[in-house]
Amino acid sequence: MKHKRIIFSPEGFINLIEIFKKENYQFVRFNEVKAKSKHIVLRHDVDMSIESAVKMASIEHDIGIQATYFFLLSSHFYNLNTLDSKSSLMKILELGHTIGLHFDASIYPQKKESLEKAANDECFILEKILDKKINVISFHRPISDLQGLDGNFAGRLHAYNPFFFNKIGYCSDSQGIFRFGLPFEQVSFIEKTAMQLLIHPIWWTSSKKYSNIEKLKNFLKNKDIKMHTELERNCIPFKNFLKSQS
Repeated sequence: MKHKRIIFSPEGFINLIEIFKKENYQFVRFNEVKAKSKHIVLRHDVDMSIESAVKMASIEHDIGIQATYFFLLSSHFYNLNTLDSKSSLMKILELGHTIGLHFDASIYPQKKESLEKAANDECFILEKILDKKINVISFHRPISDLQGLDGNFAGRLHAYNPFFFNKIGYCSDSQGIFRFGLPFEQVSFIEKTAMQLLIHPIWWTSSKKYSNIEKLKNFLKNKDIKMHTELERNCIPFKNFLKSQS
């Protein structure tokens, strides 16, 4: 089967998913995947933009698939405890998706026991926010000791278990490109076996043909506007300054 080039846009994402659906692939959760079946574990690491995650979750709901979204507790780009963020997380759950912890091990002492305790503590916080159990973890820029770690981590499934890399296929759009071949060029797709597909929402939620850098600049511009609004709403000196300039 000949496939067209994939454009990183909402339309391009839908086209990509349709390729798998035409081959009767099923989109399953991490605890459901079977290596020799036509299973896709669709994973989203939300490194920067909750807004992009909600957009992607809505697209997926509309085309009848579900995914697992991983959120950071230690992000400089978003705060899961704000009212807006909590509303976004609940929206993603309502759309039928799963939420897991995106764990940044680099900010903790580099011992497995310390890291597992830290991940467990972060899961507990996320569980409090969601009022829902967290059963799966992905690592943010994983250190070498965590890559290929057998078994569970902090008592939970983790996306870097060898099963999700060696027993099934793996394909990622890291850096906004498929550096190691398109998803439908992978051996697992050719052999019609299972695959973990990592998609970062920020690259796919703009319909315009922006470059990766343009997408990041737009993200920063929107973030700056939001911070400006929050500062005006919460800081009287800044609010008075703006009034004096008008």
